[in-house]
Amino acid sequence: FLSDVNLICETCGGKRYKQNILQVKYNEKNISEVLEMTVFEAATYLSDNKKLSKIFEIIKNIGLGYIKLGQQTSNLSGGEVQRLKLTKEILTNNKQHNIFIFDEPSKGLQITDLHYLIDTFNFLKENGNTVIFIEHNPYLILTANYIIDLGGKTGGELIYSGNLQGIINLKNSKTSEYIKKLQTL
Repeated sequence: FLSDVNLICETCGGKRYKQNILQVKYNEKNISEVLEMTVFEAATYLSDNKKLSKIFEIIKNIGLGYIKLGQQTSNLSGGEVQRLKLTKEILTNNKQHNIFIFDEPSKGLQITDLHYLIDTFNFLKENGNTVIFIEHNPYLILTANYIIDLGGKTGGELIYSGNLQGIINLKNSKTSEYIKKLQTL
């Protein structure tokens, strides 16, 4: 009901740390300056740290290289939060035969960065996992091995279940209409 109110701390000036902490520097930058870096910038700045480099590489590969290290997750879209959780899962769970389910994973992702998400899904599949996503983005639907199209006049009706070619030939599907438009571009 009310918009967020942000107040800047009078003591630290919004830098989050006391002055004695800000005097500590690594490669000429203090912690506040590092937290203001994007993942792209931090990957270069901290490239000598192999563990962090691996984390940054995965975050960049899922299309989130633009977020700042100190950015609050409450300022991220639902899709961005899902992709950050995916990063954690990739880093901590090296087992195969997992099922990953995503609800609108492309939400908040620009069309030019969609390939990062697709590459991540392919990485998961190549490592023996199954990826299921609920999605409206036709570009992402085009990458699916199997499509379940729900809709109808009252919603929730099974319109189609099968491969991409089958849905392209369908006549009573909104999904089919959008996919056909993309293929003619």
